[in-house]
Amino acid sequence: MSGDLPGSGLPRSSELQFRERWTRTYPDQPWRLTEYAYELLDYERDARFALHLHDQAWFVDTYRVVVHEHCEHPIGSVTCKHYAGAPVANSFDAVDRLLEIWTRDILPDCSASVCLD
Repeated sequence: MSGDLPGSGLPRSSELQFRERWTRTYPDQPWRLTEYAYELLDYERDARFALHLHDQAWFVDTYRVVVHEHCEHPIGSVTCKHYAGAPVANSFDAVDRLLEIWTRDILPDCSASVCLD
């Protein structure tokens, strides 16, 4: 699922993208959010921020964490491939966090985040 955010009228001002995987081990158990990728692509300010939970075994084995974040400014300029992140409770939490970044006057400083690589 994705959604466009209003901006200066540029053809693609900003975009939110949400991808989730829900699983359950047994049919009588409730569904659980087991993977996610929530992204803010702020084309107007040329920045990308993402909240990810995926490839859990690899991330735990490699970095000793399950969740990570991405921070790029400008988009495609990757100083660090993966930053330490806080778990996202659900898509509502992700929307709140990404919209808070989008509505700031100043972009977050990517270099202030903890790099996992």
